Amino acid sequence: MKPEKRKCERFVIPGATLNYKKKRLLFNKETDDEEICPVLNMSLGGLSFLSQKSIDPGSAVTIKLFLPDKEEKPIVIRGKVNRSSLSFGKSYRFMHGVFFAPYGEKKNHNEVSLLEKLKTLEETFKSKTQHEQ
Repeated sequence: MKPEKRKCERFVIPGATLNYKKKRLLFNKETDDEEICPVLNMSLGGLSFLSQKSIDPGSAVTIKLFLPDKEEKPIVIRGKVNRSSLSFGKSYRFMHGVFFAPYGEKKNHNEVSLLEKLKTLEETFKSKTQHEQ
């Protein structure tokens, strides 16, 4: 059995969904994907989700995370797809894993304030996730 690489604990936000934009190499533009994808779990370092479309590992993505029962703006997160596989037995064809970009002031980094939002979500949902296991 391989040792666990994950540095952050996962938690589940029931009903959370996302859509994403892929950055294309040609013209350095992003392409919208209007697909609504269910989020399986997440952590401060990344998330996993289901999709009908394949995404190549290594693809840079900008994610809009929609929280259930929240009418606020979606949380926008930059990251990179690190895993993509077929999702057998699910109503979605693919399962993807995304590493979040670092938090900081540099170009293509996530804003530091985003980390605080994610920590709040972690505190709220991590204990619920542990109780359900």
